[in-house]
Amino acid sequence: MANYRLNLNQQANGNYEVHEAGCRYYPEQNYDYLGVFSYCTSSCGSEKKACLQID
Repeated sequence: MANYRLNLNQQANGNYEVHEAGCRYYPEQNYDYLGVFSYCTSSCGSEKKACLQID
């Protein structure tokens, strides 16, 4: 199980990224905390509209 955050900085293509704790791109600021999940795809259920690109 890992912590996931939604990066609120929109990418050039209009998508947002979800990052797992330990990822070098795990946002330290400007994020929404999604929670603890077994898989990254599970975290997208809580922010499905914004979860377009997963890292």
